[in-house]
Amino acid sequence: MSFNTSNLDVSIVVPVYGGSDALPELHQRLAACMQESGLSWELVLVDDRGRSESWPAICAIAQAHSQVTGLRLSRNFGQHAATICGIEQARGRWIVTLDDDLE
Repeated sequence: MSFNTSNLDVSIVVPVYGGSDALPELHQRLAACMQESGLSWELVLVDDRGRSESWPAICAIAQAHSQVTGLRLSRNFGQHAATICGIEQARGRWIVTLDDDLE
């Protein structure tokens, strides 16, 4: 068992299956909220191999924003497995999970 030694306050884990169109807005909303909170944070986007455009969208956001990490599963494992994968890679003291559809 490893223990988190990161200085990040919050990790936000989002399994991505069909909501790639909403990812830029999701990032924008989270960035504004987290900046206002004053907490350090990261966004972990996990591609669960849903729509083919999900991975390029994740890569574009991660390349443009250093607080975003993209993970890609080898095949579709389902939302629960994708969420657990993101949690395992999260570095924050607290972990928040969200869906990819802005709801």
